Amino acid sequence: MRPPAAVPPALRHPAAFPEDQTHAYDPGRARPSSRPARPRLPRRGVLTVPLAPGSRSAALASPGPALLKSVLDRLLAAVLLVCTVPWLLLVALVIWSTDDGPLLDRRPVAGRERRRFAVLRLRTLPPAGHGSSPVRELVRRTCLDELLQLVNVLRGDMALVGPRAVSPEGDDRPDGDVRLLLRPGLVSLRHLPGTHSGDERAAAERYVREWSPLLDLRALARAVRSTGA
Repeated sequence: MRPPAAVPPALRHPAAFPEDQTHAYDPGRARPSSRPARPRLPRRGVLTVPLAPGSRSAALASPGPALLKSVLDRLLAAVLLVCTVPWLLLVALVIWSTDDGPLLDRRPVAGRERRRFAVLRLRTLPPAGHGSSPVRELVRRTCLDELLQLVNVLRGDMALVGPRAVSPEGDDRPDGDVRLLLRPGLVSLRHLPGTHSGDERAAAERYVREWSPLLDLRALARAVRSTGA
């Protein structure tokens, strides 16, 4: 009697030949890929800087509060800009009547994620060869020349409250600094209630943890009181 013919490997059933199950096609098994895995980037607008051990959850670390802050900043900036238009026109008229230089001063700065933009302000420094007037001194002391930065807030380049804007050449913020993920503020973080030290990075981390609309309003109120307005 002749022995049975060998079954070709392509026709062999994996259940009948368990030693060949490693060669069976499994549609659910992921195929190996030679491409390196892409790193997952953080979503824009979401703070990903780790917090100190034992600290509370960060208010601005989630997209909801971050979006709320951005919307409230722009709404309040629009209201303030409408209310201060008469003052801006008066200051611009005084500057225009005293010299023939430009009315606006555009200062390049590095903001969130080191993106560059121009901070707007009314030019209060007198041109070369001209002395400063009492009106210019008053405008600088009361920060009326900086009210044009409300336009930067409306554009989304700045926030009402945030870290100070720095020049691109003087940007010493290291990678991973929480200040890189915050928009520069019209009002600096030193006006936050309870801030006594000059460590802006520590103030920014506390601001991220404790942010609320009321905290921004308190910082704005302290800034107004400090100018004597």
